[in-house]
This record gives sequence, C-alpha cells and structure tokens, in this order.
Amino acid sequence: MLELVKLLFDGAILREGARRGLLTWRVWAVALGFVALVWGVGLPAGLYYATHSDGKWLFIAAMSFLVVALGLFLFFGGRWYLHAMATLRVESCRESE
Repeated sequence: MLELVKLLFDGAILREGARRGLLTWRVWAVALGFVALVWGVGLPAGLYYATHSDGKWLFIAAMSFLVVALGLFLFFGGRWYLHAMATLRVESCRESE
C-alpha cells in the first residue's frame, strides 16, 4: 500500500515538473545516461569483486568514480534547476506586467 502512495506521489511530482517546463527530453536523457553509467560501472565491478576477492581495488576505484560522478551530477543538476527556476520567475514577472 505504501508503494502505491509513493508511486502516486512520484507521478504527481513528475507531472508538476512537466507542467512547469522543467522535465524536458534533455533531463530524461541525462537521467537515463547517469543510470546507465551507474549500472554499467557499478554492477560489473561489484560482481567481479563478489567472485574474485583480489578485485578489491577495482571495486574501490569504481565506487570512488561513481561517488565523484554523483557529486558532479548533483552539482550541475542543482545549478540547472536554480537557473530554470530563475527563468520561470522572470517570465512570470513579465506576464504580470
């Protein structure tokens, strides 16, 4: 039941973002690219480490890379969001005049 509520909430948030113009094809492409990066780097490194204990440093390097990538993803995503919100505020002020 809680998962259904969570899915409905996520759908409402995505709908609100699309209505505001914040959810574009570029946002989807970047998000899917990041997910592919995490799965493409993290999963093979984790599976290799699970079967070969000498792959510890490979696993640590892969996870470190993913932490840096996540930090950059959040930084540039935050910058883009703040810029988009400022643009929306300017447009709404122009419409009210």
